[in-house]
Amino acid sequence: MSALPRAKWRSFEPKLEVWDLAALKPIIEEAGGDFFALDGSRRIDRGTAMACAPGVSVHVREAFGMVSA
Repeated sequence: MSALPRAKWRSFEPKLEVWDLAALKPIIEEAGGDFFALDGSRRIDRGTAMACAPGVSVHVREAFGMVSA
């Protein structure tokens, strides 16, 4: 079980397109954050995305049932 407290959603989009994420991914990664799709890949063409601080990335992946990459 994750050690994270129950999080509040900051933003939710039912379907993301590549152009929705194209600029966001490098900004997050250059700032030191982790960006990944819900399938665990680091691609922007999967229709899903998660972004978080690197220190909580493992817990976020665990909370969503993803294998840590």
